[in-house]
Amino acid sequence: MAPLRIAGLALGVVTLVLAFAACGDDDGGDPGTDASYAAELCDAMNETNVSLVKLEKDASSMDFKELAGGVSEILDDLADSLADASPPADMAAWNEDAVKTIRKAADTLTKSQQSASLDVLGDSPLPDPPTALRSRIEAEAGQIPACRGLSLFGE
Repeated sequence: MAPLRIAGLALGVVTLVLAFAACGDDDGGDPGTDASYAAELCDAMNETNVSLVKLEKDASSMDFKELAGGVSEILDDLADSLADASPPADMAAWNEDAVKTIRKAADTLTKSQQSASLDVLGDSPLPDPPTALRSRIEAEAGQIPACRGLSLFGE
């Protein structure tokens, strides 16, 4: 039951969220636009969902340690993808904090081997951005085909 609980929890956590963090302009490039960032978030979310669905299918043959490791890897991959994204300048600090939150949850899950480690994520692996920023990104995501069916920032 524990492996299924963590797979279900992880799938629920990530499928409720679209917005993910980026640490900013590590590549020295210009900040992204709302539209380009929303597209990057949707791509990251879709990749994460595919990985979680695959993990859930394999969960019944895994022990808890393997399953926790799989969820942790998926969260780390998500953080890596988002660290390469280019958020708008006014979202950079929030994104940096959100990447740290994802990495911390993945690390805690790996170390503790307890599904309660994901409780820090709530219904989203990210903190909720300020309302004005959230609204802007959600508006752009509504125009992007890859974003269809994805929920932004949890509920």
